[in-house]
Amino acid sequence: MVYGMHCINPQLLSKPIHKHTMPFKLQVEITDVSGKNIEGPVLLDIIVIDQNDNRPIFREGPYVGHVMEGSPTGSTVMRMMAFDADDPGTDNALLRYNILKQTPDKPSPNMFFIDPEKGDIVTVVSPALLDREVSEQFIYLNIRTVLPSTWASST
Repeated sequence: MVYGMHCINPQLLSKPIHKHTMPFKLQVEITDVSGKNIEGPVLLDIIVIDQNDNRPIFREGPYVGHVMEGSPTGSTVMRMMAFDADDPGTDNALLRYNILKQTPDKPSPNMFFIDPEKGDIVTVVSPALLDREVSEQFIYLNIRTVLPSTWASST
């Protein structure tokens, strides 16, 4: 049996190891100093663990949502959809959405809510505040995706 940690010299690789080039399969044998085979060969699978090296992106855009004036509180305006190229089986690809800013901030500074996991934008004001003749025809939302407990974000 082979015991201990054995490293591959990165200078021997022709290109960087990346999650998307896996799996690596090696045949390993143990030889003595004269080169005589002591044990093996045995197959060795090397699994490259995904690193959080991709920022989430909005593939479409600009997004345009519509809501009828007087719509009840909780009416869906639209769904935002971002993509992350990291391994979907890891937390590296989990996205959370939040609204950074609403412009203009009248008649209410928080007229909309975005579901942090789904990206659905809904109204959170009374129907009376959704009046096209009173409020701006266009309301701009600055929305960001955030990966939980990581540096990566996309606006």
